[in-house]
Amino acid sequence: MNKKKRQQDTMLNNGVDDDGKVKKLRGTLLTTNNPDIRIFEDISNELLKEVFEYFDGYEIYYSFFNLNKRFQNLLTSSTLLIKIHTSFISKPIFQKYYTHFIEPYKHRIKSLHLSNPCTIHLFSNISQYSQLENLLLENTESQYLENILLHITSLPNLSSLVIHINDNSNQIQIYNQIFLLPTLKYCKISFDKNMQLKQLPISTNISSSIEHLVIIGKCYLTELHNFLSYLPHLYRLSVKYINAVYNQIIENYSFISNKLTFVSLKLDTVKFANFEEFVKNHFNQVKQCYISTTRDMTYLEANKWEQLIILYMPYLQIFNLQHTIKNFCDYPEDIFETLFNDFNSQFWQERQWLFRYEPNSGEYQQGIFHSIQPYR
Repeated sequence: MNKKKRQQDTMLNNGVDDDGKVKKLRGTLLTTNNPDIRIFEDISNELLKEVFEYFDGYEIYYSFFNLNKRFQNLLTSSTLLIKIHTSFISKPIFQKYYTHFIEPYKHRIKSLHLSNPCTIHLFSNISQYSQLENLLLENTESQYLENILLHITSLPNLSSLVIHINDNSNQIQIYNQIFLLPTLKYCKISFDKNMQLKQLPISTNISSSIEHLVIIGKCYLTELHNFLSYLPHLYRLSVKYINAVYNQIIENYSFISNKLTFVSLKLDTVKFANFEEFVKNHFNQVKQCYISTTRDMTYLEANKWEQLIILYMPYLQIFNLQHTIKNFCDYPEDIFETLFNDFNSQFWQERQWLFRYEPNSGEYQQGIFHSIQPYR
């Protein structure tokens, strides 16, 4: 009885996720009105399947696979989809886990998180993971990353891909393989500290199914502009650390982003004029806009924003602007007073887009002008 209770407590306490769903389920189990349910093993198979959906495959394997025949049959013969995370497992233990649980039931794996370089080679047959929906690749060398991307093009359910790129060797090839994934909807690409997005030519015949793109790392505005030409179905875009080469012109092309409704961009050395050209090509359907800027004081000219929004963002509902002013002590105070007062005009009041300026006399001598009510 004590062994069963410890297994029950461990299983329930370790299964709490961020949204509290398992916590709610735990309360349901412990307060059930069914008098026949006294211990965890009395729970029906249907409810157990719901519980197992909140656990990583290794937790299920380690805690229940060899517990008794009932649990083993439930885990091997049911339609339960499995989530696999390869982190924090030693190589010998993972080899056993892979042999006895992953490989025999690969057709039931729904989510796969590969982050252990020592085990990545075991997934060369990933094209056989027919139920795979979510794939996360971390710390993966280019040769393995390309091989995996090449073999997942045949997967019928893959909708989410998260990758970390740690070298520049074959970025273009990696992007082209991503664009060819037929059912992909969500894609997140992150880079090592000193890397950035590679330049692609503007697309002429490639059309990706991606609807939500997140880029964590450095990229030039022109590189992002060309990248978006491959994504005609994109409606959510989030990018950190966008730079711009001064006097570099964004190449015009016939395709306009007609589905993009959510944008979150962190701009570093991007002139307002360059950003304006980018907006003209991609923001005509945007409803939510989150912009972080610095350096170029033109971003603090309210009339520039008014014209840009009226002409090229007619459906905008949420406008969240944060501009960091470097070395603000070098500027006369009356400059900021005039600029900030312009954001109190009728245009901004009607939309209830309000702003605040917060001076900071700390180490970096910077001030921040930001939205306090970005909703219409």
